[in-house]
Amino acid sequence: MKNIKYKTCTERSRGIQNIKGFTLVELLVVITIIAILSVVAYTAIGGQTVQARDAKRKQDLSTMQSALELYFVEFARYPAVLENGEATLAAGWKIPRKYLSEIPIDPTTESGYYYWTNDTEYIIGATLENEGAPIPHVVGNSDQGIVGAGDDGAGNPCDIEVGTSVCYPYLLN
Repeated sequence: MKNIKYKTCTERSRGIQNIKGFTLVELLVVITIIAILSVVAYTAIGGQTVQARDAKRKQDLSTMQSALELYFVEFARYPAVLENGEATLAAGWKIPRKYLSEIPIDPTTESGYYYWTNDTEYIIGATLENEGAPIPHVVGNSDQGIVGAGDDGAGNPCDIEVGTSVCYPYLLN
């Protein structure tokens, strides 16, 4: 390496100007681009989480429905409550773990799902988020305990078999 001696301050400052690097404007442009891409990615992923939670709710209902049907085959009735326990009158007709190892809970509220039975018919339901608007979703083998809130805007009335968005369950007294 050559040893350079500067005669004046001006010559010394010119040597410093030749150092390469990023300017403040270039850094701000890069940071702005990264921020815009982050917002776009978050927006795209945000909708997927709602759909994933709704898919889990529907899967939970399907799992509970299968367990209830297996229970009915053995005991000729549906459990009085959706709780794990012994399937006897003294135990309140709960659902044994061999049919449903764990009672599913809602992914956001950590509460249970709707459940209604009169021993030979049942309804289970969940509230779907569906793009921010809570929409009830029900399945079962009965139309008792269901309230129809008109139609879904397309002229489709409350229909338990289809599980339209205008149906929601309630407990009968």
